[in-house]
Amino acid sequence: MISNRMRHLEERASLLAWASLPHRAGSSSSSSSSSSSSSSSSAGSAGPKGGKNGGKNGGQKGGQKGGAKGSNPKAATPAAPAVAPVFAPSSRIGMCDIGVNLTDSQFRGAYHGKQKHPDDLAAVLARSRSAGVDSIIVTAGCLAEARGALAMVRAQRQLPVGERERQPALYCTVGVHPTRCLEFEHVVGEDGALRGAAVDPDAHLAALQAVVDDPGAAGCVVAVGECGLDYDRLEFCPKEAQLAHFERQFALAERTRLPMFLHCRNAAADMLALCAKHRHRFTAGVIHSFDGTAAEAAAFVELGLHIGINGCSLKTAENVAVVRDAIPVEKLMIETDAPWCDIRKTHASFGMVASHWPQVGKPDKWKPDACVKGRNEPCMLRQVLEVVAACKASTPEEIGPQILRNTNDVFFPQQKET
Repeated sequence: MISNRMRHLEERASLLAWASLPHRAGSSSSSSSSSSSSSSSSAGSAGPKGGKNGGKNGGQKGGQKGGAKGSNPKAATPAAPAVAPVFAPSSRIGMCDIGVNLTDSQFRGAYHGKQKHPDDLAAVLARSRSAGVDSIIVTAGCLAEARGALAMVRAQRQLPVGERERQPALYCTVGVHPTRCLEFEHVVGEDGALRGAAVDPDAHLAALQAVVDDPGAAGCVVAVGECGLDYDRLEFCPKEAQLAHFERQFALAERTRLPMFLHCRNAAADMLALCAKHRHRFTAGVIHSFDGTAAEAAAFVELGLHIGINGCSLKTAENVAVVRDAIPVEKLMIETDAPWCDIRKTHASFGMVASHWPQVGKPDKWKPDACVKGRNEPCMLRQVLEVVAACKASTPEEIGPQILRNTNDVFFPQQKET
């Protein structure tokens, strides 16, 4: 235990010493964790769920996907890497990222409907695997994304073994995000816009069930969600619709016996009430991207739920204190919620981060071996682990295995360690 902590402190000291040296633009940095992937970043465009139409905190999940066809010939313009990764083979720690929005067009090089660089999804996945991410749960926030996420997971399983082993194992969720619950009532176009035609809510729930029941979904779908309540973005879906259609999705969890991947923003009282009311209907669950108070965390834990931590959970000193004092280690999970929710220099937790990657400043400056500033990647799950470990006066080596066991207990019980 002491030797692990000392090694971790030495790694951080080495990084700080390295960062203090002058570097010329264009100098090269090597990374044992970086296999040729660039993160394409987006500051976030307005749209439902703060994401999928744009940034995580500015719009609704799912919306404008795709963009101009083809890649910008200027997209490969090189830019100087920022900070070298600190990963070495001896420091690799196995992790599961419980929430990544891999169906988002940014991982295909498209931002706000415009193609900025080549599709780099395979490189992003390879980089995350070398950083220690052995599995990823692909988050779905609507019916179309649930189908797309399942297709992505199934496609990975058809890859040659060698190629597949260079990526984290993919799994997915099936459910409807609170800001997109109007799709239970109206037809939604490919652009995420409501078309006005009425939909039978029970028929829509049956369509979600059909995704889970697809013969090819066995072992691929591991949770119901992302579902819950979001009172910060009522402009995308009114409170009454959110409440009705969140409650409707407990039936999906009950029928499938899958755990729930839950979303809560500024709605803890109603969220707690509904989870308590229906607790007998679902096996387990996690409040992902938690940013609530210590009292709220304690109440969710008392219901037997886990708490998912990402960069949005670690912005303020109060957030950090909640992780430190209010969430038991055995109830913690970690996530990136990429391409959003990265840990930024303005966050109170940034000083606890020891690992960094080369970056380019804009999507059209893309390089295959660098991240793009502002687009989070699953490789950065290591940063979340480092912050959580620091909050708990531990090290990634000490706390990482417990967090992975928590995750396996809920989503992958067949992988439980004995």
